[in-house]
Amino acid sequence: MADNSPCRCDFRLIEVKARPEKEEVGCSPIADGMETMDILRKAGKQLELLEQMMDRTSVAIGGPLSRATEQDLRAAMSACLGCQATADCRGWLAGDQSVANPPSFCPNAQRLERLRDR
Repeated sequence: MADNSPCRCDFRLIEVKARPEKEEVGCSPIADGMETMDILRKAGKQLELLEQMMDRTSVAIGGPLSRATEQDLRAAMSACLGCQATADCRGWLAGDQSVANPPSFCPNAQRLERLRDR
């Protein structure tokens, strides 16, 4: 019998296991009381922050994506969706415009540097 209970996922990252060939990302289903549109709005706002962070740190991705770049982008989106430092991120993005390296609190700091250097 199919489970018809509502999705309770809050996009919180619970683990990232890095291996040379791939990264596995898990999601914790604990978004009690969130409506579907609320979840989508939250995801959209988080991904806007990722886009701003990529712009600020000079990550420019154009043309066809390599498999490694695609995997890094997927992992970056998942990490951003589960990030608990949203207020810090907004504050950092509103601050000094000359800073080009991602902040240490960002779960994507190393990933963004890797994407920038490709």
